[in-house]
Amino acid sequence: MIRTRPLETTQVTLPSGRGLIVPTAEETLRIKGFLIVRRNQTRDHLDVAALADRYGIHEAAGVLARIDDYYADQHGGGRGVAAQLTRQLADPRPKDSSVTRQLDTYRNLAPRWTDWSKVRWVCGQLAAEMLEADV
Repeated sequence: MIRTRPLETTQVTLPSGRGLIVPTAEETLRIKGFLIVRRNQTRDHLDVAALADRYGIHEAAGVLARIDDYYADQHGGGRGVAAQLTRQLADPRPKDSSVTRQLDTYRNLAPRWTDWSKVRWVCGQLAAEMLEADV
């Protein structure tokens, strides 16, 4: 089992009036952060950068610095997931690195995120804040 806690969810009301249960904003950030550690794809770095930009770098760093409270380190105890995520955010090198040179053609991507250097910058800021987070 990778998760150590149940998925945190919230209910939103659709325009139809029906309810839909979705992950909380913090949970969405944790999921995408864990995916950076597990599969290390460009889309995961993009999503984490965009979510951190939307929620605020400081707040996002606090959430991700505590990711070990939600995901077990598969190689033993400690703060392994957070440490690995911090390393990967500090120097993003996704497995599909060729995609980073094609972001201008990436599926409906907001213009701001079509420049990989901007994604790297946000990820770097997030990593630095994670190191400073009070866990």
